Amino acid sequence: MQSRLFYDLVRNTTEATDPYMSTENIAFLKWRGLGPMLCHIADILVFGDVAADARPVLHGNCTTPIIIQLNNRFTIGVRDVNPYLRLMTDAASRPWVWFVASNSFEPYFFKSMEVPLPPERTIVLRPLGASFLPKPPPATATQAAKVAVLELQFRNPEASLTRQWIVRSRLEERVDFMQGFHLDPHQLAQYRAVLHVPHQPSSIVMYEAMAAGATFILPSVKFLQQLLSSHEETEFIFCCRGAVSRLPDTWHELFDWWHDDYRDGHVVFDSWEQLEEILRGKGAFTEELFQSKKDTSKKLMAASRQKTLAGYDALYQKVRKQSCDHNKRPDLWPPKYTAEWAWNFTGNEIGRKG
Repeated sequence: MQSRLFYDLVRNTTEATDPYMSTENIAFLKWRGLGPMLCHIADILVFGDVAADARPVLHGNCTTPIIIQLNNRFTIGVRDVNPYLRLMTDAASRPWVWFVASNSFEPYFFKSMEVPLPPERTIVLRPLGASFLPKPPPATATQAAKVAVLELQFRNPEASLTRQWIVRSRLEERVDFMQGFHLDPHQLAQYRAVLHVPHQPSSIVMYEAMAAGATFILPSVKFLQQLLSSHEETEFIFCCRGAVSRLPDTWHELFDWWHDDYRDGHVVFDSWEQLEEILRGKGAFTEELFQSKKDTSKKLMAASRQKTLAGYDALYQKVRKQSCDHNKRPDLWPPKYTAEWAWNFTGNEIGRKG
């Protein structure tokens, strides 16, 4: 559900200047105007992509079971962060509000923002890696021999630490630089491998590309820490330097790139010198190794997908039961706010208390 689609309801207020904008007052106006539809349009409400879309129904204390899918767009559009965090903290205490995180970093992140998620109603379910893009034409021999280099985080790709090293090492002919946030996973799988220096706990491109049969070349945890120590934020963009400082020995456990479910499908390097060996195909880094890693990568992602599907099935069984039980509880049904809605719509005080 995307309550921002109801922008017309609040666009004439002085504060609502775009559909994503979220404040306490905007949430109140959407709840007052669209409460019956938003809260009871379905037996279960699911909010994904932008968590603040759930704000109107949370503001109105809607008692329909709610699932909020968490990601790094948790505060997108929010102009009054402190009231928003207080609301989310209160919502986390409501037994009908559930949270789905797409990686292990997100529960840690919310706790750091003093929004502790309830462990009994918070579940980590990773992306399925599904892509519905048409498959590209078969790879040429030249493409299949190259490594794709992801440059996802740079507005100015020339500033990429990896690109600068590749240019200095005169390895440009062995790679193709790939930019953008919506890359074709099937195209990435056609390359010998995909080189990436992670800057986020996870990326949808990892799941999609692994599902398509790609293998990633990643720095080891130790080498990434060395890069963080020797390069400032302006040189090496990285989301979570604070987590690395607070959890120097375990921070990588919050990152899917090095998670047990995926890491055996990757090729890992401990130094720039070893990366050069990988790109040149020297030593143990043979075509047979890369093909084996591709096969492993695809199998690991298939297992991850089944785990996620089973997790969603179990989650929805619990929430469906909760939805049915709510309709039998006199303290929850009919909801206490229905009388207020009737007043807002008709001005009729019948049944209105207080």
